[in-house]
Amino acid sequence: METPVHDADRMRVAEILRKSRRILLTTHARPDADGIGSGLGLCLGLRAMGKEAWMYNPDDIPAHLQFIPGRQYFTRILPRDLFDAVVLCDAAYFDRVRNGFLTQVKHRRAVVIDHHDPHPDPRVISWVDQNAGAVGEMAWLLLKDLQAPINSETATALYVSLISDTGSFRYESTTPRSMRIGAELLEAGVNPWAVASRLYESTPLPKMKLVARLIDGMKLSPCGRVAAFVMTEELIRATGASEDHLQGVVNYARSIEGVELAMMVREVEGGSAVTIRSRGNVSALGFADIYGGKGMPNAASFHLGRPVEQALDSVFETALRIADGQSMPLAEAAE
Repeated sequence: METPVHDADRMRVAEILRKSRRILLTTHARPDADGIGSGLGLCLGLRAMGKEAWMYNPDDIPAHLQFIPGRQYFTRILPRDLFDAVVLCDAAYFDRVRNGFLTQVKHRRAVVIDHHDPHPDPRVISWVDQNAGAVGEMAWLLLKDLQAPINSETATALYVSLISDTGSFRYESTTPRSMRIGAELLEAGVNPWAVASRLYESTPLPKMKLVARLIDGMKLSPCGRVAAFVMTEELIRATGASEDHLQGVVNYARSIEGVELAMMVREVEGGSAVTIRSRGNVSALGFADIYGGKGMPNAASFHLGRPVEQALDSVFETALRIADGQSMPLAEAAE
């Protein structure tokens, strides 16, 4: 059940979309299934209302998500036209699309629809619902509020968002509302096996080779509760993997029996990017917060200005202490 605050924010966003004729949807750079699915789902639903809607991102739709309906309305070229509303899905800050994004796109209103950060940019109209299992849930509610015609293509895009961010209704973020909306999406024409087979049973061979190499070189704590992958550019090249193939890889470490906290430390320009996944008994967000990161209780990330091996040593020690229920002062972790 939504709180009065969430309900009021939702109504404000719905009213903006109702009054807007030209709408630009977007999501964070390196988009995932929730961002693309919710954005394209909204785009299709708004177009069914007779509105001119497009979706923009500086990065292409990942290869494994190219099947999502609505990609004909997706562009990597930032439109120069004036939009009545620009809508950010699955992120709280427009700079996550690209630095200075709001100053580069002509718009009258800026809107955020997110289920992560409770403190979005105060300069924009925001609807943040941390009880939502996916932004696709929120997009479905908005389209229902707007009485938009919803066909099987719109429903499929939103369903991809929903099952991806709830882990096919396995994660703690899954709620009774998530399940009800899932049922309504099926009633709207979604083919669940067609979606599941594309998302989960069409893994490219280079990704499987990458995962095999990562597991072979995995660092596992003696207690078995902490596991870490190290992702280097050399490893990516050696396996023939691409950027698309990196999404969700860290979950393989979390899926190992006994692991409570899984990490992937990736070599990036200027240091290391650390992705964290928790089974639920240890807070991934609490871990990331030590290093100034962001996320949710079971999924978070942060950046360290250190080479991967140094970063691994530091975060692994922190993870062990957190998994054992020990606190760690910020200054000590940052050393």
